[in-house]
Amino acid sequence: MRTRQAIIKNKNGIHCRPSAVIIAATKDYPGVIRVKNNEDEIELDTIISMLSLGLVVGTKVDILVEGPEELDVAERMVRLLEYPFDFPPKSDDAEFDPQMLAKKLAVWPSPSEKTAMVASSGQ
Repeated sequence: MRTRQAIIKNKNGIHCRPSAVIIAATKDYPGVIRVKNNEDEIELDTIISMLSLGLVVGTKVDILVEGPEELDVAERMVRLLEYPFDFPPKSDDAEFDPQMLAKKLAVWPSPSEKTAMVASSGQ
């Protein structure tokens, strides 16, 4: 198991939309990801569980990862939880899609897992 610490940087904290992106970005990870603040610890599997932590800007959280490539996934989780989400985005991008952001920030497959998947598929 790997543990890392992150500090919430989104000025509005982790509300519904960032929670949805975080859950979408972690849903394919075959291991277990847990997030812990001073009071509660949750398994990162639903938007409701993420919201239950009440993460506001400046909150320090511990990220616990158990499964394949724990170190890489833990580091990706730090970047994900510290991401300065902007909803709605400040750009004039009418095509903004939270699911695309989730894919950009996805913690799995990791770069080495992607390489292994490509190699095993014979491409």
